[in-house]
Amino acid sequence: MPATVGGASIILANDRGTIRAFHNVCRHRGAKLVNERCTNRRTILCPYHRWGYALDGSLRATPDFDSDIEGKRLPANIREKFSTSHVKDFDKKSNSLYPVRVDFALGLAFVNLN
Repeated sequence: MPATVGGASIILANDRGTIRAFHNVCRHRGAKLVNERCTNRRTILCPYHRWGYALDGSLRATPDFDSDIEGKRLPANIREKFSTSHVKDFDKKSNSLYPVRVDFALGLAFVNLN
């Protein structure tokens, strides 16, 4: 679920009962990730290049970077146009969503953008 706090757009994600908060921005090109509340989703997808984030904020899929099954989903006739073989040592672990501190009291969520 998206929310605006102090002018900043954030995402509140319920990961099997654990609520987490993140800045609502893709690490790749800065696109806004979530525009409206949704349910029953296990992945946050960027509308720009389809980077996929798990509800814990970790980067799971980078279709234009991956040479695994995710990257091979591009049609063969255009795959070369999206080749990223020039990207060296790309580490998904260092490109997770930026977390926002969140805590709860009396049924309310409190976030700290600091």
